Amino acid sequence: MLNFEDSDDQGESDEEEEVHKPPEELEVASDSEAEEEQVQEESQEHKGIVESTLKKRIVNLHVIAEWESKLSRTKDLGVLINVIEAFESAVETVLKGKDATGQKWKVEGSTNFNALVRLCIRHLKGFCARFICASNNSATAENLFDTRPFEMKDKNKSRWQKLRPKIGSYMTALIAFLKSMGNADAIASVLRHCQKMSGFWALMGSKSFKLSRVLINIWAQGEDSCRVLAFLTLIRMANYSKEIYLERFMKQMYISYVANSKFTSVNSWPSINFMRNCLVEIYILDTSTAYTIAFPFIRQLAIHLRNAVTAGTGSGAQANQTKTEASRIVYSWQFVHSVHLWVDLLAQAAALGDGNLKLLIYPVVQVCLGTIKLVPSKKFVPLRFHIVRMLIKLQEKTRTFIPVLPTIMEALQQTDFSSKSVSKFSVRPLDFTCCLKADSSESGFLKSIAENTFECILSACAAVATELAFPEVVCPTVMQLKSFLKKHCRNAEVSKKYKTLIDKIEENSNFIKAFRDKALENGQISLSDQKTQQILRVQIETASSPPPLLKFAEGYLKLNRRADEKLRKKSKETKEERLVPRMNALQSKPKRTQNKEDSEGPLFAGSDDDDDDYETKLEENIMEVKPKNPKEMKKRKKIESADDDEEEEVPAKKSKKKLKSLKKKKAKKFTADLDTNVEDELVDLDLSD
Repeated sequence: MLNFEDSDDQGESDEEEEVHKPPEELEVASDSEAEEEQVQEESQEHKGIVESTLKKRIVNLHVIAEWESKLSRTKDLGVLINVIEAFESAVETVLKGKDATGQKWKVEGSTNFNALVRLCIRHLKGFCARFICASNNSATAENLFDTRPFEMKDKNKSRWQKLRPKIGSYMTALIAFLKSMGNADAIASVLRHCQKMSGFWALMGSKSFKLSRVLINIWAQGEDSCRVLAFLTLIRMANYSKEIYLERFMKQMYISYVANSKFTSVNSWPSINFMRNCLVEIYILDTSTAYTIAFPFIRQLAIHLRNAVTAGTGSGAQANQTKTEASRIVYSWQFVHSVHLWVDLLAQAAALGDGNLKLLIYPVVQVCLGTIKLVPSKKFVPLRFHIVRMLIKLQEKTRTFIPVLPTIMEALQQTDFSSKSVSKFSVRPLDFTCCLKADSSESGFLKSIAENTFECILSACAAVATELAFPEVVCPTVMQLKSFLKKHCRNAEVSKKYKTLIDKIEENSNFIKAFRDKALENGQISLSDQKTQQILRVQIETASSPPPLLKFAEGYLKLNRRADEKLRKKSKETKEERLVPRMNALQSKPKRTQNKEDSEGPLFAGSDDDDDDYETKLEENIMEVKPKNPKEMKKRKKIESADDDEEEEVPAKKSKKKLKSLKKKKAKKFTADLDTNVEDELVDLDLSD
């Protein structure tokens, strides 16, 4: 009952477990002490190498690694002095080469040089921020210094006085290094470093002025990525102290903008737009300062215009100068881009609700209208359209009435759309985007006049489509358009297009009249109160059924922009590239009788894109220009049938030379019908300023 046997068995098993059994394989003891001694020996060797190279004043990877660890951990000014002196020596070596003498440090090899520059870009700002702010954390010190650099300088004057000469010498070397660089990626990395150091640049007045010249030069002429970084650096420096830097930046950037907009083409147009948008952003930072800068520049444009108007009259220099010489200054890309800048600035200020620049609207409009009236001939119609579009934009943004429609109608009334000009109307229109003057005898000139005039009238009417005075404003234009279509235009395409425009304008006039009469009857508005008129205009804009002209203009301008983008992509090809002959894959026409196997399908079924690769420019023109006259269609069919008969009569064993001669004759017959198109492609427009 007591189970003594079981307890005895358990006792025996416990005794067996307590007996120690040695493992079959003994573990080897770890040699940790030997490893520690080896690490200490290696560190001592590294320190010895670093000390010996430092004594020799040689910069290598070991020294740079030692400097990097000290810059990121300590606040020792001696390390910073060594790094800056080594950087100065490296830059001097790059600039002078073997002629460099008296250097404090010796930097040999591109690897050591790149490592030293990388060290400065990564750790120099953090060390300086920690030193001034008396902080051990680089991130917090950098954020604190970036937000309040002038406050931190005044708070720690003693530390700043110690750091200032070192930072000044580093900035001088950095400016020299930035000037000598040619690689866009390297310039971009240095510009990012300058952007991060913008707080220190703001504290160093003379150094920052030198840097600003380099940055503005890169902003005007550098690569796209570098230009953006240079502009961002200028913006950050200007935001730190607008009183010191903003006025200087405005003047220098405007002068650089005018100097680099002398020659305008399809390729340079995006860079000019970029510079203009950047200048608008700079001027918008402080519109009161912008007024003092913009006024003398606008006055200078007005003086150029006055000299052109009064040339050849009076006494002195004006009597000796002819009108053609004086008008060259006004009718140039520099003048046009300058006016474009001030129009964009006034439009942007009005959109933001800033009234400091409102007084400049009148002189800018007078300069624009005077420029159009200086030489009111067909030759300078492209320039007229450029300035008209500026005035339309200014009118739309500022809500200021500008008499734009009469200047647009002058361009339409100067041209002759009689029956003689119908043949020239079938070709592609000229692109007026990158030219100020054009020859009226060019093919495509009439079509471009009709399209640009239509677009400008539509845009000008859409800009005032919600105004209560819209019916009265557009009434003279509608009357002029009707008389033009009745007396001077016999082109069916132009007549149809402009009749649609007249219908939309009259429909919008009736819409505004109905809205206005209803509001007058209810007593919602009075003609003498501008506030009630503004309220009614907002109601018209936000109505469930918008004005019909706005809807039509939005759809038309959207399609027109897409078509312009396609044309610009094609027109990027230069004149010289167009003259280069292209490969023509002339294929003989398939025979009319085919076998069953051939009719079932091709052996290698390929896509249509493969055939498009072999289409020539001549074939594209043939597809684009189709004769509308039935007589011409019959003539062409006869020519094609004759060619088919010639091909059938040629025996299979004829030589290759005779086949080539037949193909050349066939190509000449096609080119005879398309002489106007080929001439239009090879035209060299006179775009000189």
